[in-house]
Amino acid sequence: MIATELSFADDAQLIGIAAAFRRYAAPDGILMRPDPAPALEVLQGSVDTPGVRLEWKPAIAAMSRSGDLGFTTGPYRLLHGDTVMNGDTLTVWERGADGRWGWFLDHGLLPVKASEPAALPTEVAILGQGKPGRRRRPSGVADADAALNAAIVATGTAVIPGRLAQDGFLLRLQRGRLSKADALRVNGDNLRASATQLFGMRVSRAEDLAATYGRLTFDDPQGSHNYVRIWRHGATGWQLLVDLIN
Repeated sequence: MIATELSFADDAQLIGIAAAFRRYAAPDGILMRPDPAPALEVLQGSVDTPGVRLEWKPAIAAMSRSGDLGFTTGPYRLLHGDTVMNGDTLTVWERGADGRWGWFLDHGLLPVKASEPAALPTEVAILGQGKPGRRRRPSGVADADAALNAAIVATGTAVIPGRLAQDGFLLRLQRGRLSKADALRVNGDNLRASATQLFGMRVSRAEDLAATYGRLTFDDPQGSHNYVRIWRHGATGWQLLVDLIN
């Protein structure tokens, strides 16, 4: 999976950004623009802006025990002339019946203008695997997602860091990746959602890793924000591993 991610990043330089995204998309891959849409349809007519370079490398990855679902995340840099913009990727990968990996959901933080390009990692940290589920309640991750959304409506986004696994982290605009300890320490905005919507989810065959994606709607002027979450199944049930609000 990581090798596929690295080839994806290399091909973005060799054959172009749009062509690379098409090449590595899973047949059922989606993009949120802002609603979920079939990736191959969205990308069909895409062409690169002349002179723009997109460079990235994975920094963190995890894979299910069944080897059919995983994710990668890491910094990216968008370069156009003297303009430098940095961000963080979050890509959900799935393995097809032919054994090939393709991205199911490619998302991340919007790029932010910077004085210099983000440093790209040279190594990838592999997070620990979860415990296989009991295969009796595949919707359990949907319940966990709904419970977190209900807490955000009742209390606000400040509840999210406390729900993270010990090795979990947040991805936030302007702040990038925040470990659980840093997220608990940082006094960020506490936004209460007025409505939530789960668009969909992917659960591994072993039911030990899952991704959910949807939307949080806040009162004006915040408006609505898409979210992507990675969940890992542990001894006490589903734990939040990654939370991205864009």
